[in-house]
Amino acid sequence: MKMVKIKLFIVFILSTLIFLQSCNNKKDKAAEIKPVAVRVVKPQITTLQEKISYVGTIQAYREVKIISRVPGTILSLPAAEGTRVKKGEVVARIYAPELEATVQRLQAEVDYWTRRYEADQRLEAENAIPPEQVAMSRRAYLSAKASLEGAQSNLDKTIERSPFDGEVLRWMVDPGQPVMPGQPILILGDNNTEVQVEVIEEELKRGLQTGTPVVLHKKDGTSVQSAVREIAPLASGISRTFIVRIAVPPSLRNEWRKGESVKLGFILKSVSNAVAVPIEAIADRDVKPHIFLVRDDKAYRQDVRPGIQQGNLVQVDFPYNGQDLVVVTNLELLSDGIPVFTVQTGEAGK
Repeated sequence: MKMVKIKLFIVFILSTLIFLQSCNNKKDKAAEIKPVAVRVVKPQITTLQEKISYVGTIQAYREVKIISRVPGTILSLPAAEGTRVKKGEVVARIYAPELEATVQRLQAEVDYWTRRYEADQRLEAENAIPPEQVAMSRRAYLSAKASLEGAQSNLDKTIERSPFDGEVLRWMVDPGQPVMPGQPILILGDNNTEVQVEVIEEELKRGLQTGTPVVLHKKDGTSVQSAVREIAPLASGISRTFIVRIAVPPSLRNEWRKGESVKLGFILKSVSNAVAVPIEAIADRDVKPHIFLVRDDKAYRQDVRPGIQQGNLVQVDFPYNGQDLVVVTNLELLSDGIPVFTVQTGEAGK
């Protein structure tokens, strides 16, 4: 009996030792967490811009319509479309035979009353006619002269001249075509140019305004800086777009032809010395945005406040020490303090 008790005791001791060893093994296995393989990059310290892209059209800074001031027929348009003209240069001639006939008739009347008035003055000096007759001749002479000047002024309107140095942008009529007063003949534009672009009203709400910086992209791939000169006060069309005018630097006057398209970008915001990370480095961006920084082969969660996005880079606001790397893959497998196996791929955005 005593021997049986001893055997049971030994079995109990052995079972207890085996159980404790099994627990220790489980604890050891739990403690052995396999590192998560991640790709990391170094955040950039750079300048980021919030930019919206559009395509505009090159237009003359100043455009005027040359309008017919008299009835007649277009005799000639000396300057073809696209031709540069000087101030005062003839750009249109109108044939108006009725006006020419009126001038000739009134010129004859002036000649008659000039001779009559001069003759009456001589006769008055000889006391041959009363002063009243001389006064009547004088009034008739002055009236005929005024009528002639008015007719000549109308005849002068058959010749249209350029009001400034510029370029003939478009003919509105052709030679031989009848015109009436108020009818456009051609459109002139000055030598200075601007970019006109239609933008939707949401862009104005985002901060687009007079003075907003603009990047104009040249044909050779380079770009130049400009600024918004003017925004139309009223929207146009059913799409409710606003015409935005952008000055073209004088040095680029010959870069684009009038009517040509040009790609541009409005810079709504710009931040220098911003800490930027790839967009894929930000987890839970819409609720509680955070990133994972790697330090001593472990990933540490860092809450951030996203800012300007430019391309694939996003500005993040947090106390960056200038050394830690940021994780860009397998974020869903990470938690604060978890071991990681890193593969560095360079600087963010490169």
